[in-house]
Amino acid sequence: MTELILASILLPFLGSLLVLVVPRSWVKLLSASIALLSALCSLIVLVSFTQLGKIPGVADLVYLGNVLVFGVVIDKLSVLIGMALGFVGFLIVIYSTGYLTSQNREHRKRSRTALLLLLVGIYWSMAGVIYSSTMLGC
Repeated sequence: MTELILASILLPFLGSLLVLVVPRSWVKLLSASIALLSALCSLIVLVSFTQLGKIPGVADLVYLGNVLVFGVVIDKLSVLIGMALGFVGFLIVIYSTGYLTSQNREHRKRSRTALLLLLVGIYWSMAGVIYSSTMLGC
């Protein structure tokens, strides 16, 4: 589950870089796909957590010497809020891609879509704060 949590947080950042290099005709589909994958990762975490009996867990990920820098807490509240963040981020991307078409003269540039996915990545960083087990990780 930890890998899915990290994937859901990092996928929008990866998508914002990919949008800059793919052909223009793929941008809308790619941005929606990245947001959907991120939301599906949070859904899979929710389903897995429920199937495992809703037992809270902690995974320590990054140490700096003997100090824990970043870890992940998986409990009822963090999974629920992570799920909500994932699907609201997906809805933001779906709604916003309508404004980022080639017919809209004000937002023709591909960099606008990259900034949109970067914004969703920053929005998803809130999930990183929710899942973080340390104050340094926040």
